[in-house]
Amino acid sequence: MDRNAFDTFPAHTRAISTSSVGWVEEARAVLRRLRRIEALEREHAPARSILAEVHALLEEAEAWLAAEPGGSDLAEAALERCRDALAAPVVR
Repeated sequence: MDRNAFDTFPAHTRAISTSSVGWVEEARAVLRRLRRIEALEREHAPARSILAEVHALLEEAEAWLAAEPGGSDLAEAALERCRDALAAPVVR
């Protein structure tokens, strides 16, 4: 651990860097969107409404990953699977 000019260790703080605030807000947006989708499903909303929310969720998830400081490989893979599922033809 590094010592400062007074030969003491610097204090640890819970200060949040401005770069971390962005991804926290993005994560909260994703969680809010997921709650909306769950509410629509409980209300038996039309598929079109749910699908619109899923598309918006993907956009918010992409923004979250862009702001994420790293270590998001699993989330990126999940997002890619979601994109693929939305692009797949509908089977009835």
